[in-house]
Amino acid sequence: VARRLSLRKHPECHSMAGGKAIEHLAQTGNQDLVTFRLPMQQYRNCNFSFSGLQNLINNAIGQKEKEEGIQEGEILSCVKDVAAAVQHAVAVHIIQRTYRAMLFCIKNSMLPSKNATLV
Repeated sequence: VARRLSLRKHPECHSMAGGKAIEHLAQTGNQDLVTFRLPMQQYRNCNFSFSGLQNLINNAIGQKEKEEGIQEGEILSCVKDVAAAVQHAVAVHIIQRTYRAMLFCIKNSMLPSKNATLV
């Protein structure tokens, strides 16, 4: 996502790794201005998948570039909001899938039903 957003060209992020740049920009972005459907919501398992989310993000960035009339590789005016939305979507996906895994373990007596903890 950082590569697709060309964050190396962003003045605040030119020397940062991609994940760190996303996190930095997300701190001042508004995650509610850009939303991404979470992946694999229809599956009742504990698997993770980020490829569908990546595709949604790439399409959203392309749409924003069209709306702003900029070429791929230029910095979007809403780059901080996109970063915040991306970080939120990834975090929620991990949280939901991990929670399902913990419920599965509790149901199958692999974790205690009280005070089940993930470290």
